[in-house]
Amino acid sequence: MASTGEVAAFGSDIAEAYWASLTSTNGFRVPVAGSGVLLGGDINCPQLATVAKGLSDLGFKLYCSSPVVEEFLNSLPYVKAEKIFFPLKDKRKLREVFDEYDIQSVINLAKGRAKDTLDEDYVARRNAVDFGVPLINNPLLADLYVQALGRKMKLGEVGSVSNYVEGRVPSEVKAWSEWIGSHA
Repeated sequence: MASTGEVAAFGSDIAEAYWASLTSTNGFRVPVAGSGVLLGGDINCPQLATVAKGLSDLGFKLYCSSPVVEEFLNSLPYVKAEKIFFPLKDKRKLREVFDEYDIQSVINLAKGRAKDTLDEDYVARRNAVDFGVPLINNPLLADLYVQALGRKMKLGEVGSVSNYVEGRVPSEVKAWSEWIGSHA
């Protein structure tokens, strides 16, 4: 299943199971509080507002490439987003933009497939993958991601560079016998 990115996970609730599955995927990096999140997609998607508010409340800096998305996000109470220069054709310059704004996560809730490879939502998604930056493009999962991230940050388990320990087993990881009882 690793080749498709599918992961099975258990948890005491859906947020814990989802977090365990995300952090179990190869190469997934938890963003550090205060880092940048590139938001984009369909402003009519109700989860875009809740995701933006949740990330803002957690201390992330919100960026977007579209003036329409910027206007929408900045119309939300207590949310501030900045439109950034977003080169569509020059991958090297785009990498520099990701680095300059410390973009450690991309959430793009586009309502459909791009018409071409110069669509800014497509470019954001494609390059997030190419740059090894976590990408979430499903509205319900984006909402769940922010909930789970917020819970982990409140517990002090993620959110800062000092919380990251290579090889550390996350708290939600338990032996199979703990999930099914002592009958294993």
